[in-house]
Amino acid sequence: LPNSKIDLMTCISNIEDILQVIQMKRNEPDEEYKYLFEEAQDLAKYTETIIEMQRVVKRQINRDNIPASFANEYFKLNIFIPLLDHFIVAIKDRFS
Repeated sequence: LPNSKIDLMTCISNIEDILQVIQMKRNEPDEEYKYLFEEAQDLAKYTETIIEMQRVVKRQINRDNIPASFANEYFKLNIFIPLLDHFIVAIKDRFS
C-alpha cells in the first residue's frame, strides 16, 4: 500500500464510496456509457476498425444474447451493464 498508516475505518469508507459510484453508474448507465462508446469509436477510427455487434441467434449457449437494434445498444446491454453488475457483486463479496 502507498500509505500503510491508513486505518480500517477509512478503508471501509473508501470502499463504500467506490461501491456507491459504481451503483450510480449501473442505475443510470446511459451518460457514462455514451462517453465510453465515443472513446471506443475514436480508437476504432484511429485503428481503422469497424465496431459491429455480434450475430444474434435465437438459441445461444456461450454468451448473453439480449436483442438490440444498434451496436452501441448491444454492447451496453450485453457487456457494460453486466460488467458493472459483476464489479458490484465482487466488491460486496470481497469486503462484506
